Amino acid sequence: FPVTILERDGIEVLKKFRDHTDRLVSQSGPLLNTVESSFAIMALGLAGESGEVVDEIKKVLGHGKPLDREKIINEIGDVLFYADRILAAIGHTLKDSMECNIDKLNKRYPSGFDNSEKKFGFTKEEGAL
Repeated sequence: FPVTILERDGIEVLKKFRDHTDRLVSQSGPLLNTVESSFAIMALGLAGESGEVVDEIKKVLGHGKPLDREKIINEIGDVLFYADRILAAIGHTLKDSMECNIDKLNKRYPSGFDNSEKKFGFTKEEGAL
């Protein structure tokens, strides 16, 4: 597929996802009325859902459970929901975060990842959005 089609479809999916999360949050009542409570709930949700992904992988690796791809996809969808809400609260989108991550990794690993060139943390230039 030409890149332009993929970019257009990807942006359309991200917009649809943001509209969906906006609608769900608008129906949530007083719990998410302040930035502080919204950040707290969304951060806790992000941690909880990330933990569910990790737990599923632990069960595969540690307990010999068969990989449940659908469970992983669904749980990562929940991770994306909470990540999107945190980004919305600071005026950004999943697309912004993805682009920032691509730029950071391209700067950090311009020739691709090489174990001998491991870097830990952000440089000052990488950390800015």
